[in-house]
Amino acid sequence: VELHDTYRAVSTIDDAIGFLERDETLPSLISASGVGWALLAQLAADAVGGGRQRTEPIRQAQEHLRRNFAKPVSVPDLARTAGLSPSHFSALFRAATGGGVVEYTKRLRMARARELLITSSRTIADIATAVGYTDAFYFSRQFRTVHRCSPSDYRSGNRGA
Repeated sequence: VELHDTYRAVSTIDDAIGFLERDETLPSLISASGVGWALLAQLAADAVGGGRQRTEPIRQAQEHLRRNFAKPVSVPDLARTAGLSPSHFSALFRAATGGGVVEYTKRLRMARARELLITSSRTIADIATAVGYTDAFYFSRQFRTVHRCSPSDYRSGNRGA
């Protein structure tokens, strides 16, 4: 398997060794095995994602979207930045994430909206704007589609959680 992040894999292995060197108590052994499973999960994700040259442009696009999720999204602009055609970029992005750019951005926006609904007293309209929706009613419809409840219901049901 071609590792996408060699330093992360080495760090994970160092963590496992650290737990094993500490002692042979059950908590240390469980911790070491947990780190081992994390390494296996990383290797599996790298194998599914394909080679680094194939996934690096997509990883960069994902990071760009995470930093700029509230801004308008343009697949041709992302593809141009990655040095790929829009259709090739879209196919690679879908293979790496399980969905398209618009769906990925919507998930990022909804995650931030959930966080704001629980942790702030901002209005629904303010939250909609903060996560990139110019129309609060459209945001509410999108939120309801994803979460099967309105933003207000989500807020009231998760405030004390």
